[in-house]
Amino acid sequence: MAPGSSSLLRPRDSDALRSELRRAAGHTGVPVVFAGEVHDGALYLSEFLGTRTNGLAGVVVPPRAGLGGRALDESRPITVPDYRSASSITHHFDRPVLGEGLRSILAVPVVVGGAARAVLYGAVRERLPFGDRVLSTFVQAADRLARELAVRDEVDRRMAMLAHTVPDDRDSVAESEVREVYAELRILADDIDDPDLQQRLRGLARRLSGNPDDADR
Repeated sequence: MAPGSSSLLRPRDSDALRSELRRAAGHTGVPVVFAGEVHDGALYLSEFLGTRTNGLAGVVVPPRAGLGGRALDESRPITVPDYRSASSITHHFDRPVLGEGLRSILAVPVVVGGAARAVLYGAVRERLPFGDRVLSTFVQAADRLARELAVRDEVDRRMAMLAHTVPDDRDSVAESEVREVYAELRILADDIDDPDLQQRLRGLARRLSGNPDDADR
């Protein structure tokens, strides 16, 4: 999900997206949830729970198009109590949405650094406006995912800096630079929710410190 990211350290962002989607569905009981990641400015729908058809699979949503496109463009949650009659959105995607029987829909963007990186959707097959609790749960899920992505981006940035500044011969590396990167890796490991990424970050910190037990203290 990070533009241009090729870090071998970075787990798949789609797994984190799927996890938050399942969490939101479990906490709210919303029967249909789906989501997608943003690439090159467009939203690609890829994750689905509770759908009955494949109509939404692979749909590409440009900014301002439909409910998700508006959420993407405005970087804020958008809801409609009745999709079919909604005048606040365009109807580019009536066929797959109505084919799925969806009526009330919410779309919440995952915003990192001022830009939407994904959108989470919740939907029901009746005209039933979403309450504050449901919307709040989806917003919290989007915020958690945004923090996770921000940490992953920072890890990628720091590792890229390290790759460019640390030559093969460690003796020639400024000791202060190594200490700084080591400390930041430990802080990032404490801030992130992904256990696998935590373990990898702490392993890198151990390699920098030269003490196999140091990063586990």
